[in-house]
Amino acid sequence: MAELLVYQSVTAPEPAMEKPELTFSSSVVPVSNPAAPLAQNEWFALSGSPTLPAGKPGVEDHATKPLWSLPLPASARRFRVLDVSMLDMTFDDALALCEWLVLNPGDQPHTLYYANAHTLNLAYEEPSFREVLNRATVVLGDGTGVRWAARMQGVRVQANLNGTDLVPEFLEVTSGKRFGYYLLGSTPEIVARSAAVAAEMFPGWTQCGFHAGFLSEANESAVIDEINRVRPHLLLVAMGNPIQEKWIDRNRSRLNARLCMGVGALVDRWAGELIRAPLWVRKLGMEWADILRRQPHKWQRYVLGNPKYLWRIVQERCRQICTRGC
Repeated sequence: MAELLVYQSVTAPEPAMEKPELTFSSSVVPVSNPAAPLAQNEWFALSGSPTLPAGKPGVEDHATKPLWSLPLPASARRFRVLDVSMLDMTFDDALALCEWLVLNPGDQPHTLYYANAHTLNLAYEEPSFREVLNRATVVLGDGTGVRWAARMQGVRVQANLNGTDLVPEFLEVTSGKRFGYYLLGSTPEIVARSAAVAAEMFPGWTQCGFHAGFLSEANESAVIDEINRVRPHLLLVAMGNPIQEKWIDRNRSRLNARLCMGVGALVDRWAGELIRAPLWVRKLGMEWADILRRQPHKWQRYVLGNPKYLWRIVQERCRQICTRGC
């Protein structure tokens, strides 16, 4: 196991500005308002997890924990796919929400995950992972599979909110606000290259440090101590599903960061190890096919996983219709 690898050992500065009001592209409504449009789906509050109806299979009831209201745009909608609660909003509103989470720390870090069809298949097959996702501050829908499932429920998803697009844009639009980030993931060589690229791409952020993502019990505590010493506003964890979400959830109470994100292969992309599909392929909703072409070792995820996912969301919709009809 590699020694602790730190590109910059820099404590993240405190933001220079006072905490601004959260500005969305549409009007903001607190979820504590019973008349808010979001209330017809599920209210959302910050306790580290959404307030979900008691008795849902595999979902812990957090109603007894302290809650803070989370401002959301009036157009925001919460929907559930395979018993995972997700939030839909515009891309610009998602950027504003990320900044709000960074500027409004809690007793523990806020957590933000991205769920695609593969993530949801894993959550379906492993209830404990589904609980991890439902304990997150925010879960955003990523990809064509989520869009199809939402449409079955009458929800037209407003944006494909994936980490590959959202994270770089967030780092760009918040440049110069004295925020700091830490990279955790991949191999020592790849994360070092990724850190060098990120430092050049996002000079308006302080790069607090980085470390490879293959952690043993022996060095995990040392890595967490290093993260806590530099106190990043944003911790980007790139270990892949479901390892990254489980790692964040397990260590959440130990981490001194404002916002923890699970970002999958983002570190590998920044290092040039993975190439993004052309824009026209992404617009067709076929990025998964390009990934399969470039990474054939993932064939089971797509060749077997996609049909399983489609069957599961159709079954879920049929149960919802039957329940309402009965």
